[in-house]
Amino acid sequence: MFSAEKFTNSYLYISLIFGVFLYDFIGKNFGFTYTDELLMAVLLVYGIKYGQYGKEAKWVLILFVFYVIYSLLWGVACKEAIFTDALIIMKPFVGLYVSIGMGLTLDDIDKERIRKLVIVLVVISLGFCAISYNYFASDFMGHPSRIATLFQILGVTYFYCSERTKRDIIITMVIFCCSLLSFRSKSYAFVAAAFFIIFYLNASRLERF
Repeated sequence: MFSAEKFTNSYLYISLIFGVFLYDFIGKNFGFTYTDELLMAVLLVYGIKYGQYGKEAKWVLILFVFYVIYSLLWGVACKEAIFTDALIIMKPFVGLYVSIGMGLTLDDIDKERIRKLVIVLVVISLGFCAISYNYFASDFMGHPSRIATLFQILGVTYFYCSERTKRDIIITMVIFCCSLLSFRSKSYAFVAAAFFIIFYLNASRLERF
C-alpha cells in the first residue's frame, strides 16, 4: 500500500545523497549527468499514479505543451535545445505540483531524520575540505562553486525541516557560512542575504526566544 509519508522520506534521502552530495562525483567519474532528471521522472511516475490535480496544474501543463509546439513550428532553436530548455523549466513545476497533488508531507520524526542526514553530509564535506580541499573542490565536486551550492541546499533543507528555534537558526547559518569555502562572490552575497533576511527581517520573531 502506497504511503505518501514514507515515499517523501525515502525520496528526500535519495535526493540529498545522490542528487546533491554525489551529483557531480557521479557525473565526473561515471559520465552520468542525468541524476536530477531521473529523480524527476520517478516523482512524475508516482505523481501520475497517485496524485490528484486541479485546474492550475493542468493549465501549466497546457502552457508547456504550447511552448514546445510553438518553438518547434517557428524554429526558434534546434530541437535538442528546445526540449532541453523545456525539461529544465519543467523540473521545479513537476516537483511543486506533484508534491501538492500527492499530499507529500513530513512528520516531526521524519524531519528530525532529515536534519541528522544534513548534519552528517556537512561533517563529511568539511572533513574532505580539511583533508584535501583541492580534491574535494575539483575532483569530487567538479568545481569550487559547487561547494557553495552544496552547503546552500543543505542549509535550506535543514531550516525547512527544523522548528525554527534559535538553535536551529544558528545551525542553519553555520551551514550557510560553510559555503564561503567555495571562495566565490555568489557565496558571500548569499550569506549576506541570509543574515539580512533571518536576523533583520525576522528580528521581532527572534526576540520571543
